[in-house]
Amino acid sequence: MKPELLPLLTCPSCRDGDLTLEAQEEDALGVKTGRLACPTCRTVFPIADYVPSFLPEESGGERWREAWSYKWENVAEQVRYSPEGDEDFERKLNFGNHFSGDFRGKWVLDAGCGSGQDAARMASRGATVVGVDQSRGVYLAQRYNQDTPHADRLHFVRADLFHLPFRPEIFDAIYSNGVLHHTPDTRRAFDAIAPLLKRGGLIGVWVYDRTQYWRLFETFWRPVLSRLPRPALSAFLHAVNRPWHWIYRYRTLMMDKVNPWPESSVARHLADLFSGGQLLYLLTDYHLHLAHRVEDPFIRHHHAFDAYSPTFAWGHDESELFEWFKAQKISVTAISPVRTGLIGVKD
Repeated sequence: MKPELLPLLTCPSCRDGDLTLEAQEEDALGVKTGRLACPTCRTVFPIADYVPSFLPEESGGERWREAWSYKWENVAEQVRYSPEGDEDFERKLNFGNHFSGDFRGKWVLDAGCGSGQDAARMASRGATVVGVDQSRGVYLAQRYNQDTPHADRLHFVRADLFHLPFRPEIFDAIYSNGVLHHTPDTRRAFDAIAPLLKRGGLIGVWVYDRTQYWRLFETFWRPVLSRLPRPALSAFLHAVNRPWHWIYRYRTLMMDKVNPWPESSVARHLADLFSGGQLLYLLTDYHLHLAHRVEDPFIRHHHAFDAYSPTFAWGHDESELFEWFKAQKISVTAISPVRTGLIGVKD
C-alpha cells in the first residue's frame, strides 16, 4: 500500500475518521505487510502483498467471492491483459472518449477492477487509479502492474462494494464496467459508489441489458452450471470449447451459403436459432456478437466462465439506470451504444 492512499480512507465499520497505518514490511513499492487500525471502533484491517483488505469477517458472500477469486487466479490468468478487453471498455464506456481526456492529478475509482486491466489503462492516461475488488484478483492486479511505468499511480484495495472504505465525494471520476450486476443488489451497489464522486465528477456504469435475447439461454444454463465446483465447471467448458468452436464455424460457413436472408435480419436469427447452433454456442462463447472473431481458446473459455460461473447476473434497462442517476443527483450526458450503460456528471 502506498501512503498517498491513506487520506482517501476511512473505517468502513464505523465511518468515523482517520485510519492509522502501521507498517511491518516496507520497500520502494510501499507497505508490503502491515495493518490499518481504526482508533474509534478498534477494528484492524490487514495489509498483505501491498494490498489492504477491508472485507467484513462474516458477510455471507464467501461462496460468491470465492467464485470470482477462482476466475482471476485460474481462468483470467491465462489471458492477462488482452486487446479484446481494451475493446470492451472502449465500446461500452469510452465510446465518446469520456475517459480519454487529461486525467493528470485526478483520482479515479475502478469499482470492480478484477485483475486491473481497465485500471492500468486509466493510469497510463495520467490518472491516479484506485482499483477495488472483493476477489483475490486485486493481488494479481498489484503483481501485474508493480513494474510498469505507471505503477506509482495505481492502488489496489480488497473490499466489498457494500462496505467501501472511502470518504464521501473523494473521487474525480468513477467507472464500473460490467460488475454491479454481479452483486446481490445492483441498485444498492450503485448507491454505494455514487456518493464517493465529487460534485462535477464523471461517472460511467455499464450493466447487463434485461431484454437481450441471449439472456434466455443464459437463464437456462446458469442455474445448473453456477452450482458446479469451479474446477469442474472450468474443465467442462474446456472440454466443449474447442471442438464446438470449429463445429460452429463450419456451420456458419454453410449457413452463409444456403441461408438467403441478410445476417442482421430477424429471419436469419430465427433460422440460426432453430437450426440448433446458438444454444450450445452461447454456452461456449457467450458473447455471440463477438465470438466469431475470437480465435484464442483461452479468451473463449474466459467468456464462457464469466457467463456461467457467477451466482448473480441481473439485467436492467436504461429507464432503471436513468432513475438511479437521478436519485443520486447525476445528470446523464451520454448513453452507451452497447446496452445498457450511462455516462453522467454529478450536479
